[in-house]
Amino acid sequence: MKKQAGIGLALSIATLAAVTTAAPASADVWDCPDFGVACAYIDANYKGKIVWQESSPGLYTYTGDFRKTSSIINRTRYPLRLIGKFDGASLCIHTGHSVRQLPKGSYADQLKSIEVKPSQSCTEWR
Repeated sequence: MKKQAGIGLALSIATLAAVTTAAPASADVWDCPDFGVACAYIDANYKGKIVWQESSPGLYTYTGDFRKTSSIINRTRYPLRLIGKFDGASLCIHTGHSVRQLPKGSYADQLKSIEVKPSQSCTEWR
C-alpha cells in the first residue's frame, strides 16, 4: 500500500511540475507561412498570437482581437491596405514587406479592416 501511495505522489508532483513550467502559447514571425499569406499579430515585433491570416484578395473587417493588431507581415503577391478606425486613414504594405510596430493612433490597436489587393489608393506606403 505504501508503494502505491508513493507512485501516486510522484505522478502528482511530475504533473504539477509540467503544468507550472509550460510557457503560454505565443506566435512568432516563423509562424506565418513562407509565401502567399499575410499575418497580423496582436503584439509588436510579430509576437503574441496571430489574429488574422489571409491570402485571397478582398476586404476583411473584423472586431475583437483583430482590432488589436500591432504588427503585420505581407507575404502575399498583392499589396495590403490597412484601414484605421479614425479619419479613414490608410496605410499600404508592399508585397514582401512587414511592419514591426503599426503607428499609434489610427492603426495600432485601432485597426478597422485590411484589404488584400486594394481597390483604392493609399496615403502612405511601407
